[in-house]
Amino acid sequence: MEKGQASIEVIMIAVLVIALSTIIVSKALSTQTEIFPTATARQAAIGKISELETNYSLDFISSVNCETEIKVWAHITPAPSAIDNTAISSAIRVAVQNLAGTKTVNDPSINPETPPTCT
Repeated sequence: MEKGQASIEVIMIAVLVIALSTIIVSKALSTQTEIFPTATARQAAIGKISELETNYSLDFISSVNCETEIKVWAHITPAPSAIDNTAISSAIRVAVQNLAGTKTVNDPSINPETPPTCT
């Protein structure tokens, strides 16, 4: 093997490693943008639920990160009263809005029939 051939192979391997590293890091960062709003919403919902007189159970909470807004939905049992629903939704919206920066956060959907999607 000639000396020039070996250095080309080393360069090609280095380029391949850099490309794969970039793909992995970008995937990890895009996953984090989905995880943080949901974790923040979960923490806010649990905090508010613990303050209420009725014992509610947070079964599921998720979010979708759209281009200009973040939509959050949760499933809570038993179905919250109107006053409790407003309190829980407000706590979630404020917490996620603090994280969202310039994106808007609509009132979270509690027990929706279909989860919200980006339009």
